[in-house]
Amino acid sequence: MSSALLHETKWDDLLTSVYATNEELGAAAADEAAAIIQAALEVRGEVNIIVATGNSQLTFLQALRVKPLDWSKVNVFHMDEYLGLDPKHPASFPQFLQRHFLSNITPKAFFPVVSHGRHPEDVCHEYAAALRAHRRRVVTGEPALLGSHGQVLEWSDGRGQVLVHGERWQAHAAAALAAGQRVRVTARDGLDLLVEPDAEPIPIAGERHAD
Repeated sequence: MSSALLHETKWDDLLTSVYATNEELGAAAADEAAAIIQAALEVRGEVNIIVATGNSQLTFLQALRVKPLDWSKVNVFHMDEYLGLDPKHPASFPQFLQRHFLSNITPKAFFPVVSHGRHPEDVCHEYAAALRAHRRRVVTGEPALLGSHGQVLEWSDGRGQVLVHGERWQAHAAAALAAGQRVRVTARDGLDLLVEPDAEPIPIAGERHAD
């Protein structure tokens, strides 16, 4: 556990972590995001992310943009924009992302919300179409999951979250597990997975393997 982490608590399935400073919180969030992006890249080859804007995101974006990820395989979306705002206005959210994030990486594509001089419904329909066009195939049914390998993202008292096929799942296990540990899916219980420790190596974030 990082020395910067002051306290952790859990509300149902929501893990809440408290850090000493904004910088340490941003760095921790960037570490987790980078691990998820890297794991998804290794499974799927291309990743879509949605990033938020605002001063509360600065330390996170500054830490994430220096991660050694293959950004050329990452499509970047963002969450919202002021109605009718000129995209060149200093308060524009796409401009914010350009200044604090995009100018430091080379993503595969960036999809801004451009509302200036356009009807809001047209803007929404256009952005919805862009999101649908980049929607990955959903993994459905137990046959697609049983036996799959994954990685523990967080774990406490027999339950936690795991990353399987680039997707974050709630999971439980009879064995004691820890963050970063490899697991194998043995069953699906509704929206939860039953997992067990997996001794077979699989690629995880930060590892390098010989060809």
